[in-house]
Amino acid sequence: MQLDLFNWDHIEIGVGRNSLARLDFNDARHRFNLVLCGFPNHPEAAQSMKELLYWEKTLAEFEALPPETAPPFLWAAIRRFPFDAADYSQQLRRSLIQRLLTALADRPTFYDPPDLCSGYLHLQLGDLAAAVTALRSLIQSRPDSGLPHLYLGEALYRQGRTERSGPCYARALLLNPEAISPEAISHQPLAEVIKEYGPSLAPIHAFLQGILPLVADDSLPVTPATTIYKALQQAEQARRENRHQDMIAARRDLKNLSADIFREYLDTLEDSTV
Repeated sequence: MQLDLFNWDHIEIGVGRNSLARLDFNDARHRFNLVLCGFPNHPEAAQSMKELLYWEKTLAEFEALPPETAPPFLWAAIRRFPFDAADYSQQLRRSLIQRLLTALADRPTFYDPPDLCSGYLHLQLGDLAAAVTALRSLIQSRPDSGLPHLYLGEALYRQGRTERSGPCYARALLLNPEAISPEAISHQPLAEVIKEYGPSLAPIHAFLQGILPLVADDSLPVTPATTIYKALQQAEQARRENRHQDMIAARRDLKNLSADIFREYLDTLEDSTV
């Protein structure tokens, strides 16, 4: 008899947790209360009920907030909640993110830095095609924001579109290097370059190692790293277009800015002709 009761309570908790993961609070409450009526001190039922009450209250507050403050409120709650590896816990997180996406459905260019936007949420759900579409729309409205370029690079790279992801990663590192951590990047060769040289110089060394392309962008912030990058880009473009005098001038500028990078660039050119 004790074994049957033990099985019964865990079955009810499992069904209730699945309901909670779907945000079906009424069914989940019914299941957890059944267990708590029979076992008032049941730790798993009590913890599950605590989670239910938290998310029920949080979503009620979310739905009562104005459109501008509601998404950041819910996203902050999702980010700080200690979801574990259990299937129901991960499905609960997915359901909450989907609720947030629904709230942003008619606001494709909503962006609350660093990562609250439809594209990033789709990326969290593994919906890569939707992430690409949403992030491209966001970048059109905010081309100078670095992190959306990073998220787009991630979505493309995870689709296996490595060449398409390269310019996105490069722009992200050029526009907002201090916000980018190698741990957030799936492209492991690029992550290793960032760890070795730092995010500011990573676009330069990633190009020299054949990992990222050079991108031309007149709107880059003016920093020592982007100044070197522009000189390198101008030297390489002039070389490819056989503009000899422009190439010499750009190489001179690059050497004056960083003799080490200039030598590494020449070594790369020599290796490519072997």
